[in-house]
Amino acid sequence: MSNFTSKLVIEPGHPDFSDLPWSINLSGWRGVCSRLEEVNQGVSRHPVVFVNYGGTLYALKELSPDTAEIEFKALQTLAALQIPAVVPVGYALPPVANDKTSVLITQFLENSIPYRSLFMRPGLTRYRESLLDAIANLLVQLHIAGVY
Repeated sequence: MSNFTSKLVIEPGHPDFSDLPWSINLSGWRGVCSRLEEVNQGVSRHPVVFVNYGGTLYALKELSPDTAEIEFKALQTLAALQIPAVVPVGYALPPVANDKTSVLITQFLENSIPYRSLFMRPGLTRYRESLLDAIANLLVQLHIAGVY
């Protein structure tokens, strides 16, 4: 299905993602890609899709040119510093017609809930304080590691 002729960088131990319809923007994959999964997601400035390979979900986020490579390397740095973050899987510079994009690929974080849901749903009030504590803790860890 794919005529991938551009750059695709994937960490070992993950699928090669070469069977995806890379010649189409992510927003056009519905009805074209059989690997798509519907996942409850938050608001995003960028198109995001989720694909399933053998029961493992991966998030693909479409970004401006070369931004995916920069984000991928930043996530690798966080992993090396043992800072909690999503698992960086790879990035693509796909041959999308008439468009210059890059795509960041990460492993879906199981049991994740969009932040917006935690703040907006009335039934989740008891989790808000824990969430704010966790966010503050993460910012401290990022600061101590010299990232933030």
